[in-house]
Amino acid sequence: MAPVSLQWCAHPQLARDEALSWWLHRFAWANAISNHTLERQLFGGRAFWPRDVDRFAPVLLVDQCVSLLGLSKERMEAATLRRYEGVLYPRLTIDGWLPWIMPVGVFHRTQQHHGHAYCPHCLGEGRPMRVAGRLAFEIACIRHQCLLWDACPRCDAPVTFARVQLIMAGRFPCPACGANLAVAPRRPLVRRAFAFEHRCHAALRQGFSQVGTTRVSAVEFFAGTRILLRGLYGRRYLNGLTDTSTIRCLRWASAARPTTPFEHWRLQARLHPLAALEAYLRDWPKQFLRDARRSGVYRCRFESTAANPPWLANAMAEIEPALSHV
Repeated sequence: MAPVSLQWCAHPQLARDEALSWWLHRFAWANAISNHTLERQLFGGRAFWPRDVDRFAPVLLVDQCVSLLGLSKERMEAATLRRYEGVLYPRLTIDGWLPWIMPVGVFHRTQQHHGHAYCPHCLGEGRPMRVAGRLAFEIACIRHQCLLWDACPRCDAPVTFARVQLIMAGRFPCPACGANLAVAPRRPLVRRAFAFEHRCHAALRQGFSQVGTTRVSAVEFFAGTRILLRGLYGRRYLNGLTDTSTIRCLRWASAARPTTPFEHWRLQARLHPLAALEAYLRDWPKQFLRDARRSGVYRCRFESTAANPPWLANAMAEIEPALSHV
């Protein structure tokens, strides 16, 4: 391959935690070409924009980016969802459901789902879109202490960041309505949900988390908390853990609960269950067992195809199995 200086005029560097799709978008704009012109020059007739780039990230794309920047392959893969492989999920797949990863639902050049959260204040300051914005527990900006947004503040359309124009400093027009995505009302934090986000990032960073008096690995922590989410709320004829909780703020009206998988929920809807998880984990498993006995929840609500992590299985053993009530 020819030297980078002979091919491109500008070489924007990949920022820490920056999403690969956003960096490719910045790279194209910095060189005064469109995303699809960059796509053609890198791959010829092979298209990658009509896909979830941060999840799909073919080997050829990563190798080309390594050549452009001179960074290691591991550094480039850390800008994709592959950075969470082996922790949040055993293996990254290019389609289908993944625990804790919000889908974007790419359809041609648009997104169908609100699968990427962002901070308007960070965007206005020129900070890049973070790959962590795809995580279902990412609900607030640590830097600005405010809730994130998962859509345009004016029209509520999912934001396709690869279509956001970068031509004017400080202004990032929504591809759907033209409103400035960097200008949005500041929304107050939900402290318990924010604390759970802190707990999750600490687990990713350190490789372990403290659950009650037990230290568990990050893999067991994320697997167990995702299973817990399944039994928090009632469904059809099955009771939910929080339906009759002794902590009133954990109760949630059934009419407000989405029926889709948790990763598909809008940001405002995810706040309540994440706050409930934090409340249970703080004194695990005392409050959990109190609410389980009070609500009459069955053990089957927390069973999965894989074996439950030990810290969760030990608490499950004290809950009545459904067969004893038949």
